[in-house]
Amino acid sequence: MVRISSSISSSMLSRRNRVFVIGFILRIRFLHSYSNPTGYEITIVSHFKSERKEYQSLKATEKTNSIRHIIFDLGGVLITFDPRKFLLDLFPDPQTGEAMYALIFQSREWTDLDRGRLSIQEAKEIFIERAPSLETSIHQFDRCWMHMFHPIPETVAILQELHDHGYPLYALSNFIRESFEFLRPSFSFFDLFTAMVLSYRIGHVKPEPQIYEHLLLAHKLEPEECLFIDDMEQNVEGARSAGIHSILFVSPQQLQSELRNHSIL
Repeated sequence: MVRISSSISSSMLSRRNRVFVIGFILRIRFLHSYSNPTGYEITIVSHFKSERKEYQSLKATEKTNSIRHIIFDLGGVLITFDPRKFLLDLFPDPQTGEAMYALIFQSREWTDLDRGRLSIQEAKEIFIERAPSLETSIHQFDRCWMHMFHPIPETVAILQELHDHGYPLYALSNFIRESFEFLRPSFSFFDLFTAMVLSYRIGHVKPEPQIYEHLLLAHKLEPEECLFIDDMEQNVEGARSAGIHSILFVSPQQLQSELRNHSIL
């Protein structure tokens, strides 16, 4: 029997060096067993036995966690965005709420607002022309609709934690110019982002391939090193088509659990 003894104290080495030494010892053991058909085994007497599992765990994490950059959608992930509920709460008559939802949020003009092709005032005039019977409701909505946006505290806390861990953070969102300019002064957590790619600035919306390409090229990101978080399945699929790892957001608790499973938190 071959015996290798180590008298090096665990406290004498940094965590990284301890892991290296354990890796080295385990490799010696493997090579000796492989080259020793007579059945002799190598016995290791070491103060590092308790850390062999840690070494194996860290090596597994190394292989699965290549994420360097985290990309967030805004509406529905970091900011509340439920226009149907907002409209049904705003108008006592549910039929008016539903009609307003269809008129505004299911229109081509809403997408054009996201692309930066229309102003709020231009869109408002189109909606009134299209549905003159709803003119009073359109004016009422126009006076207060930006107040439907509020930070989601639990997700903002996750964003802060990722920032504290040193991850560069990016926003990738379909957003209207006037909405962003209204919200920006009061949403201080926007300062945590390295960069914000917003649809109205570049003329493309998710899930179009160009918006993901713009993010990667403009900020010199490798898709396999990025993780994207969005609450819309089609946007998640668009990111995956661009080679970006993605999580479909359901709740802050689910997101935190998935980030831990990816060894990110």
